[in-house]
Amino acid sequence: MVFNMVSSMLKMYFDEDAVRNINQNIFLVLLHFIKNAIIRYNDQVELFIKARGIEYILNALTISKYPIQLVMLSTLLDLVVFKSAKCHIKKWKSTKTGKGYLELVCEIWRRELLRFNFIDDEFIFQEQRDATTAKNLASMWSPTVEFMFLFAQPKIYLLVQLVEFAGLENARLHERSGDDFDNDIEENTIRACRLVSGLQDKATVAHIYHYYSLKVGEIWNENYIVATTGNVDGVELSPVISQSADAMAIRHAYLIALITMIKSRVTELHVGKSEIELEKKLYEEIRHYNNFKAHCNDACVSRNALT
Repeated sequence: MVFNMVSSMLKMYFDEDAVRNINQNIFLVLLHFIKNAIIRYNDQVELFIKARGIEYILNALTISKYPIQLVMLSTLLDLVVFKSAKCHIKKWKSTKTGKGYLELVCEIWRRELLRFNFIDDEFIFQEQRDATTAKNLASMWSPTVEFMFLFAQPKIYLLVQLVEFAGLENARLHERSGDDFDNDIEENTIRACRLVSGLQDKATVAHIYHYYSLKVGEIWNENYIVATTGNVDGVELSPVISQSADAMAIRHAYLIALITMIKSRVTELHVGKSEIELEKKLYEEIRHYNNFKAHCNDACVSRNALT
């Protein structure tokens, strides 16, 4: 009885055609119920999925405001552990635009970059950069970790990973050595870009795909700042850790340069060629961009020589 009532409310409010000025608190109440009365019970989850619950949440995601979108993304993450939920997420299409969930999360991702003043050349938000000081780091506070909890980015990254790459990534990790996997950055980036058709979405998906690796690089940078400022007693870089920090700095710089190149190329590509030709040109540039790695290595060697 209760489940049927909730299903009716989902149909009523979690609809792309719903009035845009709908009370967002209604979304919160329904999401709270889903979290506490459905997600905790496997049998209820299966019923919820069969009742098109996933589709209703995705529909609502297109019309809800940013704070509510964060809660909805968290709810989808709770549901995506179920295989049937993944299938429904992948198959969902907007009734208005015909686009799928990837295009939707790409749009949310880009809006968030604008909303919180994303710094293009450093790939972090302004507030995080301002907080990344030797004083803050010396107090054992990581701006990188803390700010991850405040944005949609980690939720979107994990959702895409679980829906599109779970299992496949684990298999590749077992099959390849670290060096081989690292050399596949370009091909993995292309594979991620192929998930969407729009050029702008391709650039966004590339950023989403490498989100975690970029965060790891930021953590290593924080460790380097702590160890080199001398503000924390007993914290210093051993030769091995120093080499690891250099290697991560190289990888981090390369990923930023690669994604920046992709973003710039998709804005530079003009109408006049077919989508297939434009896509092919972009992928060729990605494949040959690994020449930049040598430049990053040389820069790192020069830095070490100076120090």
